[in-house]
Amino acid sequence: MKSVDLRLDRIFDVAERDEVEESLPVEIDSESENRDSDVDEDYAESRRKYYELLDKGNIAIEGALELAQETDAPRAYEVVGQLLKVNSEINTEIIDLQLRMEELKNSGMQQPSSVTNALFVGSTTELQKMLKGDKKNVSKRDSKS
Repeated sequence: MKSVDLRLDRIFDVAERDEVEESLPVEIDSESENRDSDVDEDYAESRRKYYELLDKGNIAIEGALELAQETDAPRAYEVVGQLLKVNSEINTEIIDLQLRMEELKNSGMQQPSSVTNALFVGSTTELQKMLKGDKKNVSKRDSKS
């Protein structure tokens, strides 16, 4: 504790504070051993939250619609329209979540269909001649060896 803090504590008759240790944030292992299960859990949790939002949105829409019909206020109908829009966006997010999950699962399964490695054995001059299309000189030299 600093001396200034100690003097202020004495002046204002404050009990001494215990030193608080600052804890460092816990690092999360980026390459989790259970990555697949983590992904599945996150997907399930996200999906559950979206459906909770939809349910709450439906309740809010019903309440706002009743209020709008009772008061016949334009602002109340505007709120109902905004709530409907938000609920439709949540539906879209649910579909996007499913598509992203499918892409994530399929990305690990796909193997490259074919791998082609081109290898040139020769000198740089032969390579330049070949790239320029002067294959006659390259083929003559190959026939000599």
